[in-house]
Amino acid sequence: MAIETIKQVHIACHKSRKLEVLNALYNLEMVDIENLPEPEQVRLAPILDAYEEQNKRKYAEKIQRLKKALDFLSRYEAGETLLDSFFPTKLYIDKPTLDDIRDNFSLDSVVGEVLSISDEENNLKRDIARHENLRHELHPWLALTEPIAGLKDTETCRVKAGLISEEHYLLLKERVTALQPVVLRHISAVGKDHFILLVYHLAVEAQIKEIFAGISFIEHIFSTELQDAPQKEYQRYQEKLSRLYARLRKIDENGKALARQADKLRVMYDVLAKDRDIYVVQDQLKGTDSTFFITGWIKESDVAAFQQAMDYYKDALHIEIADPPDTDSVPVALKTPKWLKPFKMVLTLYALPRYLEVDPTVVMAPFFALFFALCLTDAGYGLLLTALAFYLYKTRKVAKGGDLLYKLMMIVGGLTIVAGVLTGGFFGYSLSGVPVLNKLVILDLNAESTPSGESPSIVFLKFALLMGIIHVIVGIGVKGYMKIREGHLFDALIDELNQILLIAAGSVVVGNFLGFIEDVPPLVGRVALYVMAATSLVFVLFIGRELKKIPGRIGKGLFEFYSFFSGIFGDILSYSRLMALGLATGVIARSVDMIVKMLFDIKILGPLLGILLFILGHLFMMLINALGSFIHTARLQYLEFFQKFFEGGGRAFQPFKHEKKYIIYDKDVA
Repeated sequence: MAIETIKQVHIACHKSRKLEVLNALYNLEMVDIENLPEPEQVRLAPILDAYEEQNKRKYAEKIQRLKKALDFLSRYEAGETLLDSFFPTKLYIDKPTLDDIRDNFSLDSVVGEVLSISDEENNLKRDIARHENLRHELHPWLALTEPIAGLKDTETCRVKAGLISEEHYLLLKERVTALQPVVLRHISAVGKDHFILLVYHLAVEAQIKEIFAGISFIEHIFSTELQDAPQKEYQRYQEKLSRLYARLRKIDENGKALARQADKLRVMYDVLAKDRDIYVVQDQLKGTDSTFFITGWIKESDVAAFQQAMDYYKDALHIEIADPPDTDSVPVALKTPKWLKPFKMVLTLYALPRYLEVDPTVVMAPFFALFFALCLTDAGYGLLLTALAFYLYKTRKVAKGGDLLYKLMMIVGGLTIVAGVLTGGFFGYSLSGVPVLNKLVILDLNAESTPSGESPSIVFLKFALLMGIIHVIVGIGVKGYMKIREGHLFDALIDELNQILLIAAGSVVVGNFLGFIEDVPPLVGRVALYVMAATSLVFVLFIGRELKKIPGRIGKGLFEFYSFFSGIFGDILSYSRLMALGLATGVIARSVDMIVKMLFDIKILGPLLGILLFILGHLFMMLINALGSFIHTARLQYLEFFQKFFEGGGRAFQPFKHEKKYIIYDKDVA
């Protein structure tokens, strides 16, 4: 349950060696750099000069352009699979290949070409959209033979083109017939909408306006780009669109060709990100005209190697290693044994411990693995999960630490196989009838009753509640250990040890009373009752011992005892979910088997469909139940277990290093 000892490191360095030292720190990946508080007696200034500030902007702009190029080329690459979305992988690259790309790849040329065709494509799409709109505008007017440019008012005539409903068109046609000189031409109809052209002399303008006052007419204003007859203009834009679409297809071909450079662009993205980071971190640093300062954190285990590596720059820098002045701001690095590392992700999903707090991983891991196995409780599903995890572990390229999920899946999958064999479940089928394996079955959840006549579900429930009692007691025990470590032995004995005895004795008494524990020897029952009474009394009298007045202490003790008892009772009942999920897995698996059996009764295609459903059905159900098992098992750790002793809130130790987005080097491979 160890946490790495962290030291504070202070570095003062001459500016002439600034980039060398920062690159060395970057490559060492040992120092967590933080902002340097400015001493009152020294006026410090930012250490980036104008040239370096310009370089920082240059790298930021290059990376932004590179990102736009990668976004454009991503459409031409193979789409992300479902497996990639859940289990992402990175591009593995060895050092010779990396050096070759960094030194010889024409980055600016390729990015420029990609962005050029991207811009051209955007312009083409805008032109296509505009031409398509004009063509759409022309379509209802194709029967009009006059040039559009001529459809305008003169000194003596007015011209109106537009859209009118069928009802109003007939009304207009009837009323203008008696007027002279007026020309009404019907151009086309789309459904009940009619496109018309009306030309009339100014002499009848008053009568026309009176007619239009009683009808609905939408006048159409042609685009100024349209001059010739609609049919000719339509054909002209059709030819333009053909040329634009041809150019778009050419751009698509060029994009596909350039997409072959995408991996090299990703490599260069991470290479440039490293150079950018060197400049960005300098924004956190300050110094004088000739010197700059770095303050940060380093693991005590890395101090010797760090000092040896930095000795090369001893003529230009001074290093001080000291204990932290306070522990509140110290970052946390977990010192976890190799076999426990997969469980770190379960802890970090909740919170990191504070610097002086206990790392709960070692006590959490066995319970997490066991509870997951009890929730899934099928040897077949455990085998599927382990096989899937092993496949991902061998095929997915990830950085160090990125494979912890796969290792965790293999651990809990393996334990699920054991739990499934012990409870007699294999893809919903009972193992009790299988030679050899039937001897390993302790509790067959598929059976109607146990040899003693008890329901397997009740036995499973009792075991789940027993695990809950043990889990809660261990959590309280860790709290007591923390108090003893801090020198509060009496508090640990009078609080945590007393609570552990109270829970243990109370479990025997309540379990015997409810019939959950059978054949309790009378002596054991009496001892448990006496211990429960004594520990309850101690709890009431001492839980409020900071109060001086006896009535107040007793009052607080009674209230806290009620809260403690009801809380613990609720916590332990929460572990019944282990039984519920374990039984649900078996029921779901058997449901799939029943449907498969029904399909096998269908001739010809039935067996094929049955085999397909057996594979896909159980795979899907395994994934769903595994997800549920993870969620509920994690919930038991976070709420019922961690709440007994764990505060959390620590900040992760984050050394100054290259955080690669796309690639992993030889040394990074998990």
